[in-house]
Amino acid sequence: MRRGSLFLAAALVTASADANGRFPAASHVVVGPGRASDVIALRVTFGLLVSYDAGRSFRWLCEDAMYWPVVVGGNVDPAVELLSDGTTAVGFEAGINMVRRGGCRVDPLGGSMGRVVADLTTDPAGMTLLGIESNPGTLNHVLRASAGGGALEPLGPGVINVDFLSLEVAPSRPSRVYLTGRDARTRAPRVYRSDDGGSMVTRVEAPFPMAVDEVYVSGVDPTDPDTVYFRANEGAGSALYRSTDGGSRVTRVATTTGPMYGFALSDDGRRVWYGSLEDGLFRSDDRGEGFSRVNRLEVLCLRHHAGQLYACSNWLTGFALGRSGDGGGSFTSLLRFEDLGGPLDCRDGNMGHQYCVERWDVLQTMLATVPRDAGARDAAAPGDASARDAATTPDAPAALDSGAVDASPRVNPAAPPGPCQCRAPGATPRSTGFLPLLAWALALRRRVRRGSGG
Repeated sequence: MRRGSLFLAAALVTASADANGRFPAASHVVVGPGRASDVIALRVTFGLLVSYDAGRSFRWLCEDAMYWPVVVGGNVDPAVELLSDGTTAVGFEAGINMVRRGGCRVDPLGGSMGRVVADLTTDPAGMTLLGIESNPGTLNHVLRASAGGGALEPLGPGVINVDFLSLEVAPSRPSRVYLTGRDARTRAPRVYRSDDGGSMVTRVEAPFPMAVDEVYVSGVDPTDPDTVYFRANEGAGSALYRSTDGGSRVTRVATTTGPMYGFALSDDGRRVWYGSLEDGLFRSDDRGEGFSRVNRLEVLCLRHHAGQLYACSNWLTGFALGRSGDGGGSFTSLLRFEDLGGPLDCRDGNMGHQYCVERWDVLQTMLATVPRDAGARDAAAPGDASARDAATTPDAPAALDSGAVDASPRVNPAAPPGPCQCRAPGATPRSTGFLPLLAWALALRRRVRRGSGG
């Protein structure tokens, strides 16, 4: 099917889906920090979904409440990070908002307003928030704020003519920070490293091939600050690169036929995962030396936390967010959008929270009536299977098990009463489930942030 037809299919489904016109999908998940954390933040195309009970229930924070008092136009995929006190930091084109635990109090972070914030991360303990700005034509800095309060501060002299894209902190050496960006004049990818927490940033001459378009830091080995992974856009697909010397030299270790939306590292760095919508989920058990497919799951984000692998996927054929305890071989659904527990109950919230309540009925009806009976396999012609299942890494086997997904019905205990668990009367099943999702993914390609969470 031609790409134009895919976008037409998406438009037909999303015309009445949501005020921002985007197909409902999850694209980034953050869990923690801390092994016992019960906070999960899930970025979706219609706002933010938050759980304060380890995933047993999720509530909706719409975009009006997330960005209040700023009105954000167009399609925005904000940077999302969690701090030790349960605060969710949301970075976007006009600053950083802090969604306090519980979700009802949303405060602009002092010193951040007016900054184009491209990415966020924290130190391993979640006590320090780090960000990067990407203001065209000006000096761009690493930004820092304390979880305990205080204003955001730009660090060091900054870098001129570079728009930053992503950053990660080395868990075993928090003073080591990796950044990527693009040259504002030539659009060439750039890699930087800091050994003082982001104040002094030094360019690293990582020799990526000429075919590389944009480069993102995907993750840093939890036990070795010199081992870092990068995701690079190459044509229609992506490539995963690994460096064992702090970014000076890189080796391609995997490729995908479509954009690589997910990347994750185990707590000890031994296991590495990546995934895409088209290629499924791959895992390495030897620190990225070799990968094999462990599941055909349509991957839209990945995150490993406290021995569990979290994944965003195509909710029309499985779940929006799932969790695996066996390394990705099987997943249990944590959330399907039609089971969402509604907007946060915020009597003392900002004006944006009231808009969330007013729009909930429309969103709830839409999520319950989108056809769910088709998926990626239905969209492929019979002769496409062998090409789709072909190895994307040199050592991947020719045939692999699809992996199991727990598809049993799951009703969110916080869901309000109503007809949201069934298709609306008169809805006609159609095999369009994968097409709008693929169209949305194609549109998202150039907006994907770092791959550690999605």
